[in-house]
Amino acid sequence: SQDRERWQYDRMTTIMNNLTDAAFSTDDKGAILMYNAACLDLLDTNDTLKGRPISELFHLTDKDNQPIQLSDILSGATRTIRRDDLNHTYKDGESIRLEITLSPIKSTYSTSRKSTEQAGYILIMRDVTKQKSLEEERDEFISVVSHELRTPVTIVEGSLSNLEVLMSRPQLP
Repeated sequence: SQDRERWQYDRMTTIMNNLTDAAFSTDDKGAILMYNAACLDLLDTNDTLKGRPISELFHLTDKDNQPIQLSDILSGATRTIRRDDLNHTYKDGESIRLEITLSPIKSTYSTSRKSTEQAGYILIMRDVTKQKSLEEERDEFISVVSHELRTPVTIVEGSLSNLEVLMSRPQLP
């Protein structure tokens, strides 16, 4: 039984460490229980994260540059939530755009309580700074091109309207 449990744990650890996205597992208060190597890369640290509150590791702001506490997002989660509008700022001032998917973990059904209890959270995080920057550049390019194309089309429409008016006039002898 212990060998099988150890094998399952090793298998789960191997799967987690081979994910390219940062994956955290926390308890119901947000303390980190398990994490993969990508978490250390995302946070740019070599320190151990186990037992640390996840909200202390991230300095998040929203699109309006207002501070956001990760603990508030976790405590309000009753289902899977995906957000890609948050920025994380490192201690040196560098900022990245994060996509965060989090899901509450429910414990097994309890007959005494007639409900499921919150057992923690799973968080998957990804740096989407480059992707969002490319999307914004693409949108800007489309906007500029459509504006630039509208100007000549408007001139041609005006010229055609003038020509139509001139052609509809009766010819003078």
